[in-house]
Amino acid sequence: KNAASGAAPLEALPPGPPLRELPLCAHTRGARAIASRPACLGSGPAWMSCVAVRLGSGGRCGRLAPIERLTAGIVRRCLASVARGGAWPGLDPRSGLGGHSSTAGPRCGRRPPLGQLQQRRALHLQAELFRLFLRFSPMRLIHALAAREASRLREVALAEEGAGMAEVTALGRTAFLASNARRAEAQAPEPLYSADLDMLFESRVFAATLLRARLPMLAIAAREQAAAKDGSAEEMPAWLGIGSSTAFFDDRLRRALAEGTRQVVSLGSGFDCRAMRLERPDGTLFVEVDEGPLLDFKMQRLADAGHGPYPAAIVRGSYLGLDLLDELVKVGVDPTEPVFFLWEANTMYLPPERARSFLGALLRDFPRCEVIFDYFTEPVAGPGGPKKTGCAETDRDLEILVRAVGDGEWLLIGPWDSELAQRELGFEVIEQLSLREVVRAVRGEAVAAPLLQRHRRDFEVGLHACQHFCRLRPGRGGSGGESTESAGGDDYRGGGGGGG
Repeated sequence: KNAASGAAPLEALPPGPPLRELPLCAHTRGARAIASRPACLGSGPAWMSCVAVRLGSGGRCGRLAPIERLTAGIVRRCLASVARGGAWPGLDPRSGLGGHSSTAGPRCGRRPPLGQLQQRRALHLQAELFRLFLRFSPMRLIHALAAREASRLREVALAEEGAGMAEVTALGRTAFLASNARRAEAQAPEPLYSADLDMLFESRVFAATLLRARLPMLAIAAREQAAAKDGSAEEMPAWLGIGSSTAFFDDRLRRALAEGTRQVVSLGSGFDCRAMRLERPDGTLFVEVDEGPLLDFKMQRLADAGHGPYPAAIVRGSYLGLDLLDELVKVGVDPTEPVFFLWEANTMYLPPERARSFLGALLRDFPRCEVIFDYFTEPVAGPGGPKKTGCAETDRDLEILVRAVGDGEWLLIGPWDSELAQRELGFEVIEQLSLREVVRAVRGEAVAAPLLQRHRRDFEVGLHACQHFCRLRPGRGGSGGESTESAGGDDYRGGGGGGG
């Protein structure tokens, strides 16, 4: 109705004063009532839906009521914060409306200055209004708003970071995703590795792409929290999965180096920085293979931060399209000597037949090699998209996130059949583990046991139940190796998904 009237677009309306300039002393009480009890007003859902329509449609609209104008401005600011990779402001659980964080402000129990107190109240008000916006707006409008804002912010980011970032993010979409995920290890009680180098690979272009997934997932989380009886819903911490996986590859690489291997090749390395992050004996040759623009971006960001020269030989190009044996020989790899191949987070982005064919050629050309890789099984991975995993939350989140990163394309097309691959290729399995076993191996039983018990369902159904790890070498086949749990053992591409 408003679009037909030819009224001014939302962007053309004056934005109003910044929130910190509003007379908070006079208005905080009323805003608190709106934020905490919208149902009492009888218009909470309707007003939030109205704001969602006007922000998400891109259409033209009439004049906004004051509360709608305030909410629209707050939503825009929070969307920009989310697109930069953060949460919306004011959601520190340690702080309360009108209070202050236990880690900030004056000590000795003194109240903070009035200006600081008003600023904290303002930030918390922004957070509460944004939470209500996510909770009450129809999901179809949330998706529309996410797509529209992602497109707009991507154009802004490309203008700032350069048009070349379009190619880098297209080739390295899974590399950026994995690099973002690895940073979660910093939140672990006892981090197993430093993720400082991954912070250097932040890109506002890719962050804008992720907004397509993050905004709907935040909206779902806000609704689930509101529906939970205790007011909160505990989720498995991100570091428990990706952090344990990264540490497992680190540990097996260190073990190979300790046993005398002096040639390491990272296939589809992405933003993996093990060449710089891990100590290795003198005389060790470290080689990374991935798309040229992606590796150039990584080395440039490292050099700009003072980390250089990069201590690895570089092979530019997709390892599937190269004469890999010839390229590795050119940079100094001796195929008659032991070689340790890192093939991390790659197989799930490849058609299974292509992955098996590549692995067969690798084992034939490097008869003294070891290959370590991870893989997904059905129902998470498959060419037609995910099947039902038994966990509705996993099904929903996977669909949103993977298709957002893939720009609508389903990326996890390669379920791995370990038994079929062993029959065809005749390799010897050194070890084969589930993610649950990897968590135990790298974090120790004392730390892992309570976490695995608390998040037991995450490892029984869904994504984490379908993730496995394998270390193998050329052989005659046979029965292969055993899972460490049963044996009582020890403790097409997504563009550089690997260590990336």
